[in-house]
Amino acid sequence: ELKAQRKAYLYDSLRAIFGPDIEQRVAHEWVGTPLTQRRFVNRFRGAYAAGRDVTRVNMFDASKAPGADTSLQNLFACGDCVSPGVGVPAAVASGIAAANRVSGVGKHLSLLNELSEMGYSV
Repeated sequence: ELKAQRKAYLYDSLRAIFGPDIEQRVAHEWVGTPLTQRRFVNRFRGAYAAGRDVTRVNMFDASKAPGADTSLQNLFACGDCVSPGVGVPAAVASGIAAANRVSGVGKHLSLLNELSEMGYSV
């Protein structure tokens, strides 16, 4: 019932922008609520990200710049709650940044070259 109400509200808003036939032009839809998000990705109250601008603050230590560093030595963070932010590309970029903090860019590039020489696509 709640999802049907939310869907109707969303389509009412979209009709004002994209025209009255917007529902017929949608190829696929999946209606979810914060409860759906919580159930499938186990996020606190269904949050889609950190709940604050992770490009300006460090979620793990206010004294540190945004990024992989935490207050604990040799513990680094990555994912969509770490700068550069939400989404798969941003989460991957934060993982690369954390890897670079652990081993340095030079070592990281060396390991990627080794994988490439072994025939892996990198």
